[in-house]
Amino acid sequence: MPRTAGPIRLAELARLLGLEVEGDPGLEIGGFASLERAAPDELVFVRDRSHLAALAACPARAVVAPPGFALGGRSALRSERPAHDFSRL
Repeated sequence: MPRTAGPIRLAELARLLGLEVEGDPGLEIGGFASLERAAPDELVFVRDRSHLAALAACPARAVVAPPGFALGGRSALRSERPAHDFSRL
């Protein structure tokens, strides 16, 4: 996570990565996690449709995902290379 004293807003992560926010830009992100271990305030990523079932069971409210993926109402950072952009955080 970028070095901050606390949570960081999704809009700030989008700015740092050069990505677009879909959903709530004010959503506060407290950390990063895998789909299997994420808390509601953590950011996760999916790189292809094979991960969508795991995402459906995940409590995370924000995700880095390719354009066009249905995300069940979650806020998103849309990326052509989600794993790469997630690793930059």
